[in-house]
Amino acid sequence: MVSKDCPVPKAKLACYEKLIATRAGLVVKGAMNPYSSMKGNMANFLTKTSALALRLSAADRAEFMQKHRARECVQYGTVMKEYALVPETVWAKPALWRKYFAASCDYVAGLKAKATTRKKKAAKKSPAKRPPSRRQD
Repeated sequence: MVSKDCPVPKAKLACYEKLIATRAGLVVKGAMNPYSSMKGNMANFLTKTSALALRLSAADRAEFMQKHRARECVQYGTVMKEYALVPETVWAKPALWRKYFAASCDYVAGLKAKATTRKKKAAKKSPAKRPPSRRQD
């Protein structure tokens, strides 16, 4: 659930939520940084500057970046290798990038599932049985 303190403007967030709702099984996650994921792999997210980042295969990413003059995504000084930022001019026209959103979802759905990092509940152990004593009095 997205927090009320999220830096993304409400209108942009509402548009993002509508976009995610178009794909069965996707939900918006993240309190401060909205994102969606499949099988533990992040598919897309909104940056703090409200830019949409899509995770794409190498071929789709190259095509998208060339066709729409998109940039690679840089977060906290690190290039996110598989992500491309949707330019503002393209973001305003969903018909231009909707196929890339679908390609992103298809690509992430085909990735190997990531193991969960949640701790499993410890199984209750039955009290240890003591072997009978062999002590002779």
